[in-house]
Amino acid sequence: MVIWSATFQVMLHVLHNLHHYIHDYTFLHTLFCNTFKFHVTEASLTQFNLTNNNTLYFNFQVNITTRNPNKNTIVYYRKITAIAWYKDNVFAYVSLTPFDQGKKNTSFLQTVVFEGSSVIKLKPRQLAEY
Repeated sequence: MVIWSATFQVMLHVLHNLHHYIHDYTFLHTLFCNTFKFHVTEASLTQFNLTNNNTLYFNFQVNITTRNPNKNTIVYYRKITAIAWYKDNVFAYVSLTPFDQGKKNTSFLQTVVFEGSSVIKLKPRQLAEY
């Protein structure tokens, strides 16, 4: 039996047209093996407002699942961080609960809630797209 111990980051990429709806999201992950799959199964957005002083107020959540397709591999997830960014500006981090994932298993990680405010720096062209 092969056992992997993986530390990685899950990055939530929120595209520029996320003013009222989450239209697209991308997860990037760095692992020892690229066969592990991560998916957003549900997303909801209740706030995404940029003020004149470049403060972004946000409130949204995503449900994430991960798939271990390997029949001989148990994965130990010890550090998982969800990162949200907008127009090249990281604005939130959420640490997820460590867990062990069995062989040939799909696991619901948790509902990840991004809520708060952050000062971001947008270029004039990016402001026009907001």
